[in-house]
Amino acid sequence: MPETRQGGEGREVAALKAEIVRLNKVVHALMERVERSAGPQASDFSLFQTAIMLEDQVSVRTAELQGALREIEQHRHHREELVASRTAELAAARDAAEAANRAKSVFLSSVSHELRTPMNGIMGMTRLALSRAHDPQQIVYLDKCMGAAKQLLGIINNIIDVSQIEAERMTLAESDFVLRQLIGDCLAQDDDKARAKGLQLCLDVSPTLPGALRGDALRLRQIVANFVGNAIQFSARGQVVVRASAMHEDSQGILLRIEVSDQGIGLSDEQREQLFKAFTQLDRSPAHRHAGTGLGLVI
Repeated sequence: MPETRQGGEGREVAALKAEIVRLNKVVHALMERVERSAGPQASDFSLFQTAIMLEDQVSVRTAELQGALREIEQHRHHREELVASRTAELAAARDAAEAANRAKSVFLSSVSHELRTPMNGIMGMTRLALSRAHDPQQIVYLDKCMGAAKQLLGIINNIIDVSQIEAERMTLAESDFVLRQLIGDCLAQDDDKARAKGLQLCLDVSPTLPGALRGDALRLRQIVANFVGNAIQFSARGQVVVRASAMHEDSQGILLRIEVSDQGIGLSDEQREQLFKAFTQLDRSPAHRHAGTGLGLVI
């Protein structure tokens, strides 16, 4: 919009300047016409009076136009000052927001030990109580307590992981692993959950892939588990299939392609744009059926 207004004012200034030039030409043309039409009978005094009258009219109009030009220039300078001031304010606000976001990420990533330790203590004590419990009702209560503790620990881990990524504190470790076994462990972890919903978990690893690979097995397992868990969460029937293949391979390494497909509720184009944004849930209605923090796919 500022460029449009500046362009409009530029055209207005050019039009005013052109008007001044045109008036000057009109004066000269009128003077020549008066001199030609006056003939030898016209006195020098009458010609002088006519010239003075025309010059006065042109002077008045020229002064008006020049005054308008000055007002436009003053308005343009004032607007430029306002734009510069507003730009500086926005830049300062952006820097402050970015600094606050970095501070938040650094803080959350720094307190990972303080958050995880009490949760691990709660889960350890719950396991101990379960091992000594004999009352069926008490066992049910402890099982629910353990499930809630695991869910809360998973949320804490996700928040900490996102914070470490934003704070650029996430480091990748290398270790040897077998891809088929790694993905198989992820599927086995969610097998009970899938069976409870009547879903079938399937694995399809390309036979051309090497048996053993080297990389960050922990992060790869986490990514696969998040995608598989998401597929199970949003599926009510059919299969969840994990496929692994090589997109590119050379002497330096291999680029893996791991895809998870399901027969779930699907996504609209608008939802796809929001899919990998932190703390975003596609179903935001008060009665949404699918819980979660909106961090699994982001990670």
